[in-house]
Amino acid sequence: VLRKHVTRDFADGRKIGVRGTPTVFINGRKLKNRSIEGFQKAIEKELKKDRRIINIRKSGVTVSEEEVYYFNYLN
Repeated sequence: VLRKHVTRDFADGRKIGVRGTPTVFINGRKLKNRSIEGFQKAIEKELKKDRRIINIRKSGVTVSEEEVYYFNYLN
């Protein structure tokens, strides 16, 4: 049973670009620069996106989860 899970996890990782460990993703995006500065920059970028989404929601505009995901994907 364990082998089946490990094999599936391994295959899933390969599909999304994992080629070794550690591989880091922040909000579904692979982090290429794993320095402290790289982490900080990626996290700040994602936090800014979240603030824009919150502002959209506060404005009274109705958005679906798919639209939020697509917005994040594009930005």
